Amino acid sequence: MRLPSLFYSSGEKWDRLEELFLEKSTTSLTKITFLFIPIILIASWQVFVFWTLGISGWWTSFFGILIIIFGLAFAGKNLSFQYSDIRWLLAPFVIFLIAWYVPWWDYHHQRFDTGAYMFSALEFLDHRNFPEYLLFRSPLVPGFFSMEVFLSRNTYIVFWTPLLLFIGTAWQVQHLAERWSSKQISALCTLSFILLPSIRYWGQMAMTDVAVCGIWLFSLHLLSKSEKNPERTSLALLLGISIGLTFMTKQTHIYLFGLCGWLVVKDRDFQRMKSFLKGWLIITIPFMFHHTLVSGHPFAPLLGQTEFAIKSVTGTYDSYTTGEFLSQLIDEVNLIVLLASIVGSLVLIKKDKSDAIAVSVMLLPLLILNGIILDWGEPRYNTPIFALIILFLAVDFSSDFNQITDLFRAKQPRDIFAAFTVLL
Repeated sequence: MRLPSLFYSSGEKWDRLEELFLEKSTTSLTKITFLFIPIILIASWQVFVFWTLGISGWWTSFFGILIIIFGLAFAGKNLSFQYSDIRWLLAPFVIFLIAWYVPWWDYHHQRFDTGAYMFSALEFLDHRNFPEYLLFRSPLVPGFFSMEVFLSRNTYIVFWTPLLLFIGTAWQVQHLAERWSSKQISALCTLSFILLPSIRYWGQMAMTDVAVCGIWLFSLHLLSKSEKNPERTSLALLLGISIGLTFMTKQTHIYLFGLCGWLVVKDRDFQRMKSFLKGWLIITIPFMFHHTLVSGHPFAPLLGQTEFAIKSVTGTYDSYTTGEFLSQLIDEVNLIVLLASIVGSLVLIKKDKSDAIAVSVMLLPLLILNGIILDWGEPRYNTPIFALIILFLAVDFSSDFNQITDLFRAKQPRDIFAAFTVLL
């Protein structure tokens, strides 16, 4: 096949892919910001896949960079822009400003967790022999780190890649906020998310917690689309791929595989579930195959965490309680914002029941796991919860809720949200 014909065919397939979850009128920059984090993680996934095949090295990181470049080029190939697209510059501007003013990224790479991800990145590059770290660490984020190490030749610190993942996550918050509200409110929502203490700190670290929030929200977006179009099994396939990427970004989100059961219960058939399962297996089979060969169990990295969860259910394994979980939420956003967010979630149920159900299906297991079951927790484990707390504030209030008090009758939702932002 001739090269121009190949590019034309690829472009047609990409257009059909975009039509599944983007409007035809969507501008190039909007598409790029929406697809930014899944493209990065797919490029990182191939780094891991080649490593499991025993053919790792600098070229897999180089190939990953090419995948990101061509993927983003395809996303923005129509070169359509609007003046309002300037809003997508907010997240990178604020994040790089924070990283310059308070450079946490430069201080803590000797921590056990961040060091493990850096060693994993070096293992992918075949720079050092550190395979033991990938026996229990999630592989996709260090796969992306390996691309920066390949370009910078700095084996100790990564700066750009954590911030790019941070930006991609902030863009997912902004996209979902625009789905539920206006562009102006979504900008405030994005700014509030970036400035949350746990987010602005861990977003600079060589860690997975903020990055997994981004692909988690992307998966929520796809689930919402799939719930509204259950007959489109291709959407379920993409959802399965996205959930697989979420799992391999941070393995504790294995609970999202339970969407298989939800799709069967909701549809009363197996069509959507089968497509979802195919997508999930496409991403996770290399992971399961590798760990079966090396450790004798397809989910070997999760065995210790599963044992901990069982002990937490059957007894008291540590001092972490539901009260401490709630205290961490309040410390992060304050009580008034949390209560207002609960009201916003109720408004979402009334405004868009399908989206509210999609949120519940993904959020409730995480709340139960982190808030009730586990006897150990840190605020950084709850990044998707923090994101949704902010996002619920962006939901437009209906006229019924505006009649609660004179304030709600007199003020626009934008003004109310601005007040909450000041309280933040």
